[in-house]
Amino acid sequence: MKKLFSLGLALSILVTPLQALDISAYGDVDTIMEDNALSDVATRYSAVQLSFFPEYATRLGFNTAEDRLDRRDNERDAQALRALKLVQEGLNKINRKQLSEPKRTEYDMLQNMIEYDLYNLNRNRNMQDPLLYSSVFDALYDLRMKQINYTDVQKRDLAARLAMLPDVAHQAQNNLSTPPSFLSQIAMEKAYYAYLSFDEMEQYLVAQVSDDTAKAQLKRLTKESKTAIKDLFDLFKKTAQENTDKDFRLGSKKYETILKNRYSINQSESAMSKYLQKNLRAAQQELLYAINRFPVVEETVVVTEESTPAATTATEEVEVVSAPEEMVSGETAQNAETAAAENTSQKQAEPEKQAAKPQPKKPSAKKVKKPTTATAIDFYPIADRVTANVPQQQQNFISAFSTEATKLNQMFTREDILPMASASFKIRQMPAYYAYFKAYMFLPPFGTQTNPSHDLFLRLPAGSEETKAAMIAQDSHPQAVNGGATRTGLGLSFGLP
Repeated sequence: MKKLFSLGLALSILVTPLQALDISAYGDVDTIMEDNALSDVATRYSAVQLSFFPEYATRLGFNTAEDRLDRRDNERDAQALRALKLVQEGLNKINRKQLSEPKRTEYDMLQNMIEYDLYNLNRNRNMQDPLLYSSVFDALYDLRMKQINYTDVQKRDLAARLAMLPDVAHQAQNNLSTPPSFLSQIAMEKAYYAYLSFDEMEQYLVAQVSDDTAKAQLKRLTKESKTAIKDLFDLFKKTAQENTDKDFRLGSKKYETILKNRYSINQSESAMSKYLQKNLRAAQQELLYAINRFPVVEETVVVTEESTPAATTATEEVEVVSAPEEMVSGETAQNAETAAAENTSQKQAEPEKQAAKPQPKKPSAKKVKKPTTATAIDFYPIADRVTANVPQQQQNFISAFSTEATKLNQMFTREDILPMASASFKIRQMPAYYAYFKAYMFLPPFGTQTNPSHDLFLRLPAGSEETKAAMIAQDSHPQAVNGGATRTGLGLSFGLP
């Protein structure tokens, strides 16, 4: 009995310090507790997104709600508002100072995301914002552009979202009252582009489908979805024409709220304006540096005008911006030679008059002052020269860009910019829908990707050889910068067949 008592006493003495050592190995207990509490709040926030905002959840990386679209009505907003306020209350109970350093960043990001969601829910977007309904097209391409191995699951979810497009059109018809005309015009353009490019959705869904019955069902589904897009277009067009006097601007305070909560930019509108102007000037200088690498010819034109007899002869110097040799017009050069010849013959015909007349002081040639910045319009002459030197049959853009992407990915790995062998950088062709109004898109890895990839989508020439040539000419034509018949410069009349 004494031996058992002695053993129990020894164990009781040893266990206490061992437990103390165990706890100290974990660090600050308060920090651990607060980190776990933040993880719980983040889980609740993700549950709210999956329940009420499946389109946004897809962009956050969740994939369990990819077969659904948002329900756009006031009842959904009221339910989501109550759920998000509960999440916000849980977040406010967390002591940010007790969090670990990485968790503090997560705390700030989560706080901004909740604030932005609450801000949007209180804006009554169902009634006033047609872009809330046109964003459904982006939700479709969020699935279409993901790189996952299970394409059958991807196509199944995409077909489910397409089937819900008529519901979105119905919700827009019932909810939209007097939206601003400017926002309706943007939504109308997006619907127009979605309608024109919708065939690529059908081609993607029916590809490799051998069963005739399943293929017929998919074609019927895409036909109904395309009709819903046309209904949305007609609605946006109608509201754009009826509400031309409604102001769409948010104002400085609301704009700063969006900058802070949506983009984590804690700066005023004026500070952001100065920052953007500074970056724009730096970009213009970089463009000028690129242009100056090509040979140019400098011109100095001196214009002399003879004044009245009572006044002395005046001279005027005109500065001409440098231009590439190939861009100098032949007609301009011929006119200059003709003017010079006439001037010489006139001087030879009247030597006495020229000698008797007091000779004005010969104006000194002034060197052309080089510009300090350049704009996109200055690049087009150079672009024309570059594309002219590349045979049309050799312009395999996708192959060329893929080769460059491989080199870039190797550089990223070598310089430790991207983790070794865990993510690749790819350049892919932009879908037709986005190609109408975007030059490029960047998609980092998100969702369940077996082989994660940083994808840069570029607007590349597509279609027949004639169409490709037309697209190249359009993208390198100065009129595309100055604008065309519409806001986008594409010359579209917005009339659907």
